[in-house]
Order: sequence, then C-alpha cells, then structure tokens
Amino acid sequence: MSGVQGIWRRLVEVTRETQWLLPLLGAIVGVLLALALGRVEASPDEVNWTLTISEGRGTLLSWLSILFAAFSIILALATLTIQNVISKYSVRMYRLYQRDLRDRYVLALFAMTASYIVTEQILLRSADPGDPVPATGFIIAFVLLVATGVAMIWYITTITRWFRDDSVARRIARRVLVAAEVRESLRRGTVPAGETAFDRPHDALPIRARRSGYVVEPDPHDVVSAVSQPGVTAVIARVQGAPVVEGEEIGWLVPADAGVPMAPDAADRVGRVIESEPERGVAGSIGYGIVVLVDTAIMALSPAVNDPNTAVQILEEMTYLYVGLAPGELGSYAMESSAGSAVIRSPSFAEYLQLGTKQIVLYGKDDPLVVDALNRMAASLASVDLSPDDRAAIDDFTERVAELDRLRRAGG
Repeated sequence: MSGVQGIWRRLVEVTRETQWLLPLLGAIVGVLLALALGRVEASPDEVNWTLTISEGRGTLLSWLSILFAAFSIILALATLTIQNVISKYSVRMYRLYQRDLRDRYVLALFAMTASYIVTEQILLRSADPGDPVPATGFIIAFVLLVATGVAMIWYITTITRWFRDDSVARRIARRVLVAAEVRESLRRGTVPAGETAFDRPHDALPIRARRSGYVVEPDPHDVVSAVSQPGVTAVIARVQGAPVVEGEEIGWLVPADAGVPMAPDAADRVGRVIESEPERGVAGSIGYGIVVLVDTAIMALSPAVNDPNTAVQILEEMTYLYVGLAPGELGSYAMESSAGSAVIRSPSFAEYLQLGTKQIVLYGKDDPLVVDALNRMAASLASVDLSPDDRAAIDDFTERVAELDRLRRAGG
C-alpha cells in the first residue's frame, strides 16, 4: 500500500472508530462559515429583503427549534435500532452498525447547521434590530436547514432497513464480497502457495508486529519492495484478521541459499508494511463478516429466540455469498521479483466454508427447515468450479448434511 493510500486508510479508520470526530468537524465548519459569510450584504438589485434583524433572529430561533425537534426523533429511532441490533442479531452486528459512517455524516451536517444558526444569531445581536437581514447569511442558513432535513429523511429510510433480516444479511454479504474483491486486486501477479511454504527454518529472521491489533492482509508488492534483496523471501504466516500483540512474531525472512547474509534492518522494513487495526472489521477480515452472519443464525436457533426462519434466510444469503466467493482467488499465495519474494498466508474457500457452516450444522441439525436450507446450499456449491482441496471440503460438507437428513428421516 502506498504512503498516500496508507494515510488515507488510517484517516478513514480513525473516523470510523472516533464517533465524535465528524460531528465536531461539522460544528467547526458551521462556525467558520457563519463568521466568513454570515454578515455579507447582498446588492439591492439582487434581492429585496423585507425581514428586519429582529424578525430574522426570531426566524432563526424557530428554525433551530425545528432542527432539534427533528434530531430528537432521529436519536430515538437510532436508540431503538441499536436495541434491535443487539437483541436480535449480535454484539458483532452492532459493531458493524457502529462503524457505519452514514449516521455520522448526518450528525456532521446537523452540527454544521446548528452551529451556523447559533453563530449567526450571535452576530445579528450586534446589529440594529430595524436593519434588513444580511441576505447571504440568511440564504445559507435556509439551504443548510433544508439539506439537513433531506439528510434526516434519508437516514430514517436507511436505518429502518436494520429491522429487516433479509436486508441486514444482504448488506453484510455485499460487504464481504467487496472486501474479497479488494483482496483479489492485491493478488495480481501472484501464484498459489502450498502449506510447505510456511515451514519455518530454525535460522529464519523473525518479522514482528509493530503494534497490537488485528492483522490487515498486506499488499504483496509492498512486501516485496520492503525485502529489496534478491534471493530473500518474506513469509507472512498470520492470516488477515488474526489478533497479534506488539512484538509478536507474524512471519520471517529466509534466504534461498543457506548462509546468504541478510540486511540487519530487513525484517523491520517488512514489519512496517504489515499493518494491524485496533478493531476487527469486514474490510480487514473476510471471515469476520461470515462470523457475523453465523452469529445471527445461531442466535435465531437458540431456545430463547426460537426463530428458525431467520436462520434459513441467513443460510440462503450465505449460499449466494459462497457462490460469489468461489470464482475469486482465495488461499495462500506467493510473489517473486528481482527485488525479493513474498509468501502470504490467506484463508482458503474451504476454511471460509467451515467457518460459516460448522456451528450452524451443530445448532440447527434438529430443525427440518434448517437442514433443507443446508441441503440447498450443498446442491448450489456442487456445481461450482474449485480446486481439489476446496472440492473435498464441499464434498465433506455435503456428506455431513446428507447424514443429518438421513438421521432426521429415520427419527421421523
């Protein structure tokens, strides 16, 4: 990942993690906008204002009251949505909801409008009450109010989708597929790598994590550039989304020929391009999105909820997800160049399939609807073109589901 891309990704991550940052920036922009344009007078030929300063201040207060009344409705709806997400889905699903930037965009626009109107109110206090209202400042306040109203209406229609099981599952699946496309773009110019590539020699030079967090799958081009020594291979053994502690070994450097000296700072250079996130998310780990879907399914299958139809909906969406993942490049891979080589461990389709079905098979084996949905998933995956190892995993999954079906029919 280039320096600019890395900085941009870090800024986006900080914005996702810091709930108050965008609203604070919006408030600052609103104050600065009012100070810069709030007292600008329009030409008499452009507009004929009949509102006086006194009337304008009253109008601004009315707009501010309307703004806060609408915002209280938004807060009530957001609180209800959070309760629904946590109780019906899982805490991990709330984690994804919390990291959604759309609500903070609306909050930022609200903060900008409110701070603008308040600042404009203060500025108008120093003017003669009988003078006409400054045209530019009043127009900006009205435009911001309308824009905020439209944004709030859009937000209401967006947030209510979290009450629909199918919409939530589809949203998570889309995020997983987008993350998979990003991972695939990083793998251009690479070749598959076998498990033997991760056999660690005793004299390998360790690559250590620079900070605690969850590993983000690196760009192999950046890893190779950081090696910058022909005949030396950087092996990244920790998969994306894996938790690491600062200073923990996440890989190693090994020369092609024993005894070839390596640069003392080579491991540190490679370590700098292996980033870790403070919190795990779909963008950094495809498996995390699958786990969120599994959480929802097994919660629906729990005796406390007893909603197998929701589990069936999740399985149907997971079927579309796996069919979408199958054509992509998954599994560990390697890249070679004149500057060095890189081998990066990455989950295979078989690992993702086991991650998404193991618990659902365990908790849903006694429900006929769930078993039927698992059978449909197995039938859909039977026609997908995959590697022999992945095909073996699908065959094993198909056999387990068929055994469940046989036991169910024998019991019935």
